[in-house]
Amino acid sequence: MKFETWNPYLSGALAGILLVASVAVAGQYLGASTTFSRSAAYIEDKAGVDTNRFDYFTAKKGKYGPGSLPNWQLMFVIGVVAGSFGISLLTSPFKVVLSGHFN
Repeated sequence: MKFETWNPYLSGALAGILLVASVAVAGQYLGASTTFSRSAAYIEDKAGVDTNRFDYFTAKKGKYGPGSLPNWQLMFVIGVVAGSFGISLLTSPFKVVLSGHFN
């Protein structure tokens, strides 16, 4: 079963309501930028790189270091990817493009 696409204004309003609810309930703003640096620290740590030599990963008692995952932001990023994939399956003709050429 295919569904109609959502109105972008309604989607934006719902995202705003979700942001307000996130701050009110959990005291956290929606965001994902730090997840990428934390993931880089985790990957570097697993690859054998000493992340302790980088000030960014040791600042604020290791808040951004390899030991800071998993956390709510990582779950948020995974949820965004999984949710957008699921919605794309429900709302549009989904196809995988392997050749790199978009029609």
